[in-house]
Amino acid sequence: MNSNRAFIVSLAATSLLLSSLPSTAAWLYESNESAFEESDTVHMAVTVGMYGGFGVRCQDEEMKAVYILADANFDRDTIERSNRMKAMKLKLRVDKDEILTLDALGSLGDGGSFVLTSNVTRLQVEQFRQAKKNIAVAVAILGRNYYEDKLSVTGSTSAVGSVIKHCFAESDN
Repeated sequence: MNSNRAFIVSLAATSLLLSSLPSTAAWLYESNESAFEESDTVHMAVTVGMYGGFGVRCQDEEMKAVYILADANFDRDTIERSNRMKAMKLKLRVDKDEILTLDALGSLGDGGSFVLTSNVTRLQVEQFRQAKKNIAVAVAILGRNYYEDKLSVTGSTSAVGSVIKHCFAESDN
């Protein structure tokens, strides 16, 4: 199972679990270890919001922010053109801090879900871990925001902290 598919499966399971919780869903940490390659271990911290899920994923010390929309109105042609033009962005804002506008790539997942991924730095992920009130996320195409959501930070300190700890464990030694 590739890392994107593993993340989507993990997020789907998380969504089902969290759907039974109050509207302020908690963050969860998940690790998916490859049976064949130690370097293929994926560490993830995920939460769900109004439109889908958001999380951070680490594999081989490479961090990505991932926003998955269960039902987006983007067709394959729009996504491909936007990717070629580098017109798609992931917008993030922790509490009332500076708005981050990150280059992103979109794709259609299984069952029509829309997946937006963006490279993030360790420092940016540390901001997610230290959030006090909420993390706002949106898809931006040609400057226009779509699917804006504010996510709870309940459990983000522990879940995102675990991703950081496991992702950079070897390089910190």
